[in-house]
Amino acid sequence: MDKITKTIVRNHLSYDWWKYAVGIIGVLLVWNFVYTIATRVPPEKLMEIYLVNDYIEEPEKLEELGNKALVHFPELQQISFYDIPLLVEANEMPKDQGDMALQQKLMVTVAAQQGDIYIFSQKTFDVFAKQGLFLDLEPYITDGTIKIDPSKTYKASIEQEDGTKLEPKVYGISVEGNEVLENAGYNTKGKILGIPAYSKKIPLAIRMVNLMLSGELVK
Repeated sequence: MDKITKTIVRNHLSYDWWKYAVGIIGVLLVWNFVYTIATRVPPEKLMEIYLVNDYIEEPEKLEELGNKALVHFPELQQISFYDIPLLVEANEMPKDQGDMALQQKLMVTVAAQQGDIYIFSQKTFDVFAKQGLFLDLEPYITDGTIKIDPSKTYKASIEQEDGTKLEPKVYGISVEGNEVLENAGYNTKGKILGIPAYSKKIPLAIRMVNLMLSGELVK
């Protein structure tokens, strides 16, 4: 029997990654359907925020944060904060099966167009920004809809198929030092927030960003 090496595994994943992705998408869609039925929360009444690249030891704090934020959104029935404790970057070779599972979970969650706000490490943010995931925030900052110190903005570039990079735009906001997230147990060092362009709740997501940045949820 041939010895299984890291190269063989990498090659296998390079050619057969779609098989795993299809399987996980199927599981995710079934889980999402069952979860929606069980909670009876229509998708338009649910806001989802994903905190990536850190492990949160007390997940109940995320539930508390969601309940506290919900008071400010009478049009919603539920606000859910999810932790994806991916400790390697999205484009790095996973160190073990746990990393691989979390990378696939993140990729599939984005591919299924779930989530209204994502917070990533800078490197992982760049991976997704390059693929055109995020909404350009500059118009909302310019007209005052998003209230933020300009020094907190983060620019990134979309990369076309031929490798050409488009002009950098403000796709992210630095949340380093954000007390709301720190109190929930999330390490904000070097973390960037973005709103996926596919979100059907962009106005609500912008309100949530303002709420998180204002410190109102700390009170």
